[in-house]
Amino acid sequence: MNHMTNKGPEATMEEILVTGNLSALNPAQRLEFYNRTCESLGLNPLTKPFDYITLNGKLTMYAKKDATDQLRKIHGVSITKLEKSSEEGIHMVTAYASDARGRIDVATGAVSTAGLKGDALVNAYLKAETKAKRRVTLSLVGLGMLDETELETIRNVSPTPPMTITEIVNQDMRETFERHKDLYSLDGEFMSSNQAHDYLKSKIEDITSSESLGDYKHWKDLHKKELSKFAAQYPSDASDLGDMFRSREAQVYIIEEKEKTKDVGRFNISEDGEIEGFKTLGSINNQAMGKFNE
Repeated sequence: MNHMTNKGPEATMEEILVTGNLSALNPAQRLEFYNRTCESLGLNPLTKPFDYITLNGKLTMYAKKDATDQLRKIHGVSITKLEKSSEEGIHMVTAYASDARGRIDVATGAVSTAGLKGDALVNAYLKAETKAKRRVTLSLVGLGMLDETELETIRNVSPTPPMTITEIVNQDMRETFERHKDLYSLDGEFMSSNQAHDYLKSKIEDITSSESLGDYKHWKDLHKKELSKFAAQYPSDASDLGDMFRSREAQVYIIEEKEKTKDVGRFNISEDGEIEGFKTLGSINNQAMGKFNE
């Protein structure tokens, strides 16, 4: 994979515009360039209208059938006339076309028919016609790009792309994973260990009722993989957070039990989670402390 280490984005883009060589782009940049090209032409990138080739050592794009079909529809391109001729083992088709604005253009498609018979000869005739139609479409819309029907007649071309669109996306995902493998994904955000610790702490501090306690447990289940990774890498911090959670759980239990028991005496909960000042809450105290020690 090619990474630009000594050039800024402006220099890289200038090189692409001057040389037409896309190898200067990394996979993510190449995918963005592909999508922007489609957007500028009004093409749907999901239909994969272009693909990559290496031509004379340069990585470039060529137009596929999906590209010319969509361009013909967008610009109202109509093939107005076809002229066919054969000479010395070469079959040629000349396509005349016009667009919705009245512009006209002409292009020729030619194939070798030497030694061909039957279906092979018929297919060669059809290929010449297809080549002519696609070439005149690209010319009429002002897109100076090779069509896929031209690749087999060009030397020093590698029709198999060094990296397909799917591979670019997959590689970009792998690079993203590498960048984030030491981070924690919580609620759609990547966090460092310190950020994750503070975020977990704030989550626990938000527990003020049985309802928010239930929400936290549900959230914890959803992020079980990330929390297990955090606990494995920072067991001491995870243990402290676990004690904090159990203390909070006990506090919620006591407060809600107090609401249910109107004849209970007054009590306090210290900052470190100790339950103080019980008079007639012995049974609740024992149950709460049991929860804390679970």
